Amino acid sequence: MRRVLFLLVVVLAVSLAARPLHSAPAGPPAGPPAAATTPTIDELISLKRAGSPVISPDGRLVAYTVRETNWDEDRYETEIWVADVASGAVRQLTNAPKSSSAPAWSPDGRRLAFGSDRTDKRQIYVIDPAGGEAERLTSGEEGAGSFKWSPDGSSIAFTATDPAPERLKAREKTFGQFDILGAEHRMTHLWLLDVASKHVRRLTSGEFTVGSFSWSPDGARIAFDHRVNADNANSGTANISIVTVADGAVRALVTQEGPDTNPVWSPDGMRIAFETNMANPSYFYTNSVLATIPAAGGAIEPVSTAFDEDPALIAWKGSDLLFSAYQKTNFYLFRLNTTTKRVTKVAPVDGQVGQAFSVSATGEAAAFISAGPTQFPDVFVATGTTTKKLTNLAAQTAAWAQPSREVISWKSQDGATIEGVLHKPAGFQSGRRYPLLVVIHGGPTGISLPVPFAST
Repeated sequence: MRRVLFLLVVVLAVSLAARPLHSAPAGPPAGPPAAATTPTIDELISLKRAGSPVISPDGRLVAYTVRETNWDEDRYETEIWVADVASGAVRQLTNAPKSSSAPAWSPDGRRLAFGSDRTDKRQIYVIDPAGGEAERLTSGEEGAGSFKWSPDGSSIAFTATDPAPERLKAREKTFGQFDILGAEHRMTHLWLLDVASKHVRRLTSGEFTVGSFSWSPDGARIAFDHRVNADNANSGTANISIVTVADGAVRALVTQEGPDTNPVWSPDGMRIAFETNMANPSYFYTNSVLATIPAAGGAIEPVSTAFDEDPALIAWKGSDLLFSAYQKTNFYLFRLNTTTKRVTKVAPVDGQVGQAFSVSATGEAAAFISAGPTQFPDVFVATGTTTKKLTNLAAQTAAWAQPSREVISWKSQDGATIEGVLHKPAGFQSGRRYPLLVVIHGGPTGISLPVPFAST
């Protein structure tokens, strides 16, 4: 069953010192080491945070983003960094106005595509991972959304939102920008970019909006999920279709009730895996499962019904599906054998919270963000039973007072075990009374995590 965590119990861990909001950090004092300090609000906001790790196809490099605070422009900005798995060396790859995000390796590992809003609208760029200037590939009026390389690296499929009609542009010019909820839907569709020529052409059109998508191994087709429009209330209308790249012909594949999303092709191109609630009308609070279907169409086969959590599909490597999922207050990468239906945990180690998993071309190595009760989120790579830390963003908080975090549990009225995260202040003394702050998070399926300096 899905764990429903309604209470997060938090002891007020720090009292923020009354300092000017933009005071510069004091230099190190002479003499003995200074006692642990309490961070200011500015220092907490200024923490650099890693995200979006993607491992190269051969597993030698990991690209990732680092988010920083731009106080002058009053915004967060991200840039792309690259870590060498063998040596542990890290270096910044992009440095431009605004942000660069969503790094994606070409199939041969020689190029890195990414999205950037450095010229206003978010466009797709490509750069040599060894360094140099980035080259812009798209220039659409509405920019580019998500994107994926074709298997041969010659093309990139991407999503783009349809431009606003002239009547809406005229209205915005007169009255300013606003939206009428539940009306005036603008659809998102698939486009194809030829990397060498930068020529783009539209692949899909119609009264639906495209979500996630996946290339077939031969590069001839793209499977994609779509729903009637982008309203959250219509998530249950998501189905899966296949578009032929050569002529844009679309064929429906999964049309059952409820949401069916995130298609991923098998290595031989014969089947497609996806996330589904198998037409369960209670999909909005019950677990989804992973299922497969012949790419030519046919019967749907659920394959993860024995896994009592909510799986998020990542890749299909060999005979295994790789997916991520919560287990109580932890988050892990799992491997599911499509023949035996056996599920094994891959990473991170027990007691750590992983996120943003990426796997190499063979599926034998994975990059991810990992944090724990006393561990600030950093980028890690796992190969077999070996895990290696690639970044050291935790050094930012080394001089700060470190409160403790632990998972506690109690019985609900119906006998179900409920968990919460108890935060204790630095220097906590058992038997002493402390002020108590109870944070009740959203539901019905929200989860609190025992990690320090959470960004949300």
